[in-house]
Amino acid sequence: MKPYIGELIIIGGVIILLTWTFIKTSSWSFIWVILIGFVLYVLEHYTDLRYRVFWKNGAVERIGTSNFVTRIIASDITKVTLEKSDLATMLSRTRPTRRITIYGKNDQHLDVSLKHFVTEDIQKLMEEIHKLRPDLDIPKV
Repeated sequence: MKPYIGELIIIGGVIILLTWTFIKTSSWSFIWVILIGFVLYVLEHYTDLRYRVFWKNGAVERIGTSNFVTRIIASDITKVTLEKSDLATMLSRTRPTRRITIYGKNDQHLDVSLKHFVTEDIQKLMEEIHKLRPDLDIPKV
């Protein structure tokens, strides 16, 4: 929830403003704006809340927004990089904008979003990878 606190504060302010305007004008159109905006916000972020990354049994495991699981065993990790999306990737919204990408054999990769996860948790993940793979260059978060 931490990355969404700013959005929730802004949306809360807008809802308060629209509610106050509704009370002053008695126009139901403001209530519809609130309801439709809230539904769109929930639909936009529902899939983000299902995105998870775990360290389990010597492997990194990601459960994507579509419940697709990607698993890379520590011995199969080829590199770990800190990446930023270019404009085309940002607009496609298929990958996090700022991320740690863990690459494995057979062109396999998984992204660890720097927006969605707490920095301390990402650092712990990097430490666990480094324990089993001290030969890899691990980026600093």
